[in-house]
Amino acid sequence: MFLVCRLNLVERWFRELTDKALRRGVFHSVPDLIAKIEDYLDAHNDNPRPFVWRTGTRASPGVLSGCSRRASTSSGPSVLTV
Repeated sequence: MFLVCRLNLVERWFRELTDKALRRGVFHSVPDLIAKIEDYLDAHNDNPRPFVWRTGTRASPGVLSGCSRRASTSSGPSVLTV
């Protein structure tokens, strides 16, 4: 379950990248796209802020405690099971 929590944060970060830097952009080549992503990263890293998972909107309050509990009791690598 801990891996799923991490994946959610990664997905959220890519959504933010897409929404703030790439959506509705016109890129004539791959280097243009790479340059835009690097510009976003530079601007984002100038004033970094941690992601905050807000409970009560979509996730129930038990989701975060479940992730923390599973992470603290896990002895091996996280495995995603479906």
